[in-house]
Parts: sequence; C-alpha cells; structure tokens
Amino acid sequence: MELIAMAVVDEIADIRLYEHEAMLFRRKVIGGDRIGAMFERFAEEERAHHEALRGMASIDDLGKVSPGAPPRSDSLRETLRTHVERELRSIRTCEELLRKLTDAKQRLLVKGIMADEKDHLQAALKYLKRLRPF
Repeated sequence: MELIAMAVVDEIADIRLYEHEAMLFRRKVIGGDRIGAMFERFAEEERAHHEALRGMASIDDLGKVSPGAPPRSDSLRETLRTHVERELRSIRTCEELLRKLTDAKQRLLVKGIMADEKDHLQAALKYLKRLRPF
C-alpha cells in the first residue's frame, strides 16, 4: 500500500524536524534543556514509528516514494507551526490507514502510532501558545 510507504518517508522527515526542534529549544529558550529532551524523545518515537511502518510496506511501494527535505527554520515559532501541521497530517494518514487495513496487528500498531502523534500535537500546540509574540 503506497500510503504506508508515504508514511514511512514522512517519519524520516519528522525525526529530523524534532531533532532540529530540540536544538532550537536548547539554544533559544532559558531552561530549554528539559523541553529539548522531550522533543528528542519525540524523535525516538518517530524512529519507532518509521521502523514499524517500514515493516508493513512492500519493497515495491517503498521504491515509489522518496523522502523530501525536512522543513527547516531557525525560528522556533515556525518550527513549531511546521510540527503542528506535520502531526495533523500524520493523524489523518493514520485515520486513513485504519479505514483500509484489515490485519488486526497492523491496525493496533497504527492506533499506537496515532496516539503518539496526538501527544506530539498537544505538546507542540502547548509550546506554540506559550511563545510570546514579538
């Protein structure tokens, strides 16, 4: 299923985005180490998602998609906005996969990924709201 392959590729970009985000929090926010560590944990969760989804994708489907460059910005606000957009897209992809998948183990895996993505979304929204406008 090509949708799974696209999700695999998206997870790679998400890993890079969250690693970049962690660095931005550490560099730009006083006491940002704790928040940076949380976003590094998100990157690790995305790695687990990537591995799980890659195991569900066919080699043929994986060959049809290519990873795009992860979005980068030196602005913490813009990076968080990108994070929100990508998490919303991941949640929609999971919902679409759940409509199409029939295998119980795969469905359970996707439900777990979707739960993580919803947690990531809540965190990104929380920190985006806390940033003071300049």
